[in-house]
Amino acid sequence: MPTNINRYFMRCIDIDIAYSGAVIFTYAKLGPFVIMGLVKNPKEKWVGTKVHLRFGSVSARRFELPLGLMNYIFDRARNYQSIYEQVSDAQWERIDQTIMSNLDRVSASQEFEAMAQDALLFGEQVVIRSPKD
Repeated sequence: MPTNINRYFMRCIDIDIAYSGAVIFTYAKLGPFVIMGLVKNPKEKWVGTKVHLRFGSVSARRFELPLGLMNYIFDRARNYQSIYEQVSDAQWERIDQTIMSNLDRVSASQEFEAMAQDALLFGEQVVIRSPKD
């Protein structure tokens, strides 16, 4: 599992047209929400995932997705991590200054909570940045 999985699930914005196994789909991730549109009718069952256009609702419920989709999402999280690692030290200095001047807001944010969950699962080293050489 990627060491940034909570930050990816809670905070990342992502979009793709994807192919996973026999499934072709659109993928739009807006913070904690994922919207998928099936382009080709899959053979695998997607249980509890459909929201009716006119009278559907989104709520916590049991659902099932194809196992291959987990690998796709993990790959997207790893891709996000590789982009994150390319941020320059100068930009990190600006980010750090903003964080330090807004500690109360940062400590109450979803970003902080997602970082804390990643640190809990994988160790503090996954959220502590080292300057580039």
